[in-house]
Amino acid sequence: MVVIAITTMVSRAQIQKEIEGFVGLYDFADIENIFKNTAPEPGVGLVMCEGVMKFLPDAPSGEDDQPSIQGEDWDVIDGIYNNAISLKAHNWFKIWHGIPANGGGDYVNDFTVVVDVRFYEPSGIYSLLEVNPTPSQNGYTSEMEIADMKVGSVGAPSSGEDPLGFSDNTLTTETWYRIVYSAKLAEGIYIYVDGELWHSMEGDFLDARPALYGADNNPDDAAIKVGGNNERLPINDPPRDGDKEIDMIAIFNRTLSAQEVAVLGSPDIFLGVNDIQNENSIKVYPNPAKDVLNISVTQTSKLEIINVTGQMVESTWLEGQTSIDVSQLNKGIYFIKVTANDGNTVSQKVIIE
Repeated sequence: MVVIAITTMVSRAQIQKEIEGFVGLYDFADIENIFKNTAPEPGVGLVMCEGVMKFLPDAPSGEDDQPSIQGEDWDVIDGIYNNAISLKAHNWFKIWHGIPANGGGDYVNDFTVVVDVRFYEPSGIYSLLEVNPTPSQNGYTSEMEIADMKVGSVGAPSSGEDPLGFSDNTLTTETWYRIVYSAKLAEGIYIYVDGELWHSMEGDFLDARPALYGADNNPDDAAIKVGGNNERLPINDPPRDGDKEIDMIAIFNRTLSAQEVAVLGSPDIFLGVNDIQNENSIKVYPNPAKDVLNISVTQTSKLEIINVTGQMVESTWLEGQTSIDVSQLNKGIYFIKVTANDGNTVSQKVIIE
């Protein structure tokens, strides 16, 4: 017997209504312009991804960050939504965020970065986010870290208090996660995984790590680093961040609340600009179901059924109402992606038992 349980669908229209300040979106969907920013609000200043960079441990200072080579250091692969990028160890994205100083002080102190990512080496130390400036008065690095598959930070408030620690929860290798770093640096830093708060760090971080340079303060340094390794942490000598895959990076020019992060949810909720805005434009039923999943659409659309590892297990075209045989699928969670002829896309999560 096959039972389909449908979760609540969150459309692009709902995301736009509830979440403002969406200034950066890199989903790597356009193979001709792989680092194009497709966010609905480009924001002030230069908001762009320069591309994949690599850290060279033995290079002279100032020459240790160099452009990576596609096919050698990174590759375009299949992700949950079309393309993802597979990064080898010590490779990372350089993104010019274009956000002016906010939240008090001289730097960008209110911001949110969202990353859809999966890891393969549980012993690796991953620096999922590094920000500027990098003052050294407290002796701690500025990154959001993944260490022993727990999320946290080794940054510290300007008071020089102890390192900020890691989550009690643990990630699983070879699994896609949506990890959100939401900073309101006059109050604290909040790290969410798939819409749930995993770790928080209270304190006054204004103009200390981990603040961003403001685009109107020092445009040449208005960049953030996503996916790189933490080469400075003593335990990480030599650097060993390991391979990882990134399917999406999103940037907001303000702090997202817990409720807004819950709307973003997990990687099965597509944040792209071409989401279908009418939530009633597709229907998936019955619930519960036996052996067959019925999908009703209002225009000719392509259906993809994707498992939790990002592999497409079924693909077909839909017109009107279509019945799909799901009896051969293994039990578990799947993502249904429906792309209409006009390019609009909507996604839902299904559970097959």
